[in-house]
Amino acid sequence: MKRAVAVVGVLLSDLALAALDPRIRELTVGLIEGFRERGECEFLSEFALQLPLTIFLEMVGLPLDDRMLLRGHIEDFMFSLDPQDRMNAHL
Repeated sequence: MKRAVAVVGVLLSDLALAALDPRIRELTVGLIEGFRERGECEFLSEFALQLPLTIFLEMVGLPLDDRMLLRGHIEDFMFSLDPQDRMNAHL
């Protein structure tokens, strides 16, 4: 567990995040362009979950194809009112 915390600490250091700034901006613009013509978006599902999830997957080198699978686990963990469902979501 200590090793995992150390790895996450390195990934989230100020220097590492500053290096990601251009990519984060690129992803942000891409997401906004995806719903701009409609003039609206469902903020949580189309932006607030997509952006950090995509950044995380890129940071740890996981395929973006896993985004929807991981997103389901995140939503289960964040929004379930049942403690057992929340516990199962992060296993």
